Amino acid sequence: MKRLVLLLLNLLMPMILFAASNDLCFRHFSVEDGLSSNSVRALMQDKYGFLWIGTDEGLNRYDGTTVKLYRLKDRGANEAISSLYSTLNKIWIGTDEGIYIYDYETEDIMPFVLATSQNIHIETNTNHIVEDKDKNLWIGTNDGGLNLYNPITQRFTSYTLQEDESARGIGSNNIKAVYVDEKKSLVYIG
Repeated sequence: MKRLVLLLLNLLMPMILFAASNDLCFRHFSVEDGLSSNSVRALMQDKYGFLWIGTDEGLNRYDGTTVKLYRLKDRGANEAISSLYSTLNKIWIGTDEGIYIYDYETEDIMPFVLATSQNIHIETNTNHIVEDKDKNLWIGTNDGGLNLYNPITQRFTSYTLQEDESARGIGSNNIKAVYVDEKKSLVYIG
């Protein structure tokens, strides 16, 4: 009986794989298609189906037909987009110089200027943004540690290691990625 099942699986597997491979469709984008740069650093799809592409030269939105460029330069930001995250009404844009927020209603992009009680701002590369089940945003940065923003209370908190802690091998303030599981356990890679 086991041999019969294995034989059937071996005969059917190539057909299943062949059928599945035909469902994939690839599209290549470049500056010739309107993309601001061929160096893509962040990618996400929003609730409307738009594909948002963060490059070394700005933020791009692909609607299935055309690419629209959103410039940050006139707002004083570096054009390099390092991370993207979508919440209910906004897109959080991590740049090499901090965070900017795209508002769906106004289609405007504004800087995130909130500071901690110690007057700490995010002014460095934002590597990763993730939301926990309580709608708090966890933000991993280069040399700025791990940051928490609570949109309900409008409170911003920064968690960084002191220089002596880093020297003793406890960790780093360079947070590359953040993950929050369903039990609210936080995992970060520094």
